[in-house]
Amino acid sequence: MDAARFGGYALLVSAGAGMVASVVAPRRWGRVGGACVTGGLSVLAARDTAMIASGSLQRLQVMPGVLLVAEPVCASAGIALGGWAWLGKDGAGMDPLNRLATVLAVTSFAIHAIRQAIYLTPGHGRRTHRT
Repeated sequence: MDAARFGGYALLVSAGAGMVASVVAPRRWGRVGGACVTGGLSVLAARDTAMIASGSLQRLQVMPGVLLVAEPVCASAGIALGGWAWLGKDGAGMDPLNRLATVLAVTSFAIHAIRQAIYLTPGHGRRTHRT
């Protein structure tokens, strides 16, 4: 297995771990856990926004393209709500805002996992050019 493929599988596992951490970290570690989840979402949102700005969207098939747009939108909403909910007074409350932020975080990491799985396929989710 080459390094790029190994790195791809490592990112896939990390995305799965992010889904679990999004639920567990704020409950277990309060503000610190919420800050970690917010940081992870920030990395996803920034990277995907940079990919869109660089023109990656035009090179992808429809479904990977939709997922590429959905991921930073979902992550940004999770950051906005999570910043309020997770970084508040105790960071571990189970109010509706906290639940919504957690759902958005889990969804963001799930979208990332799906995108990573598509990337690991032979075509990498790219459009094929027929002549």
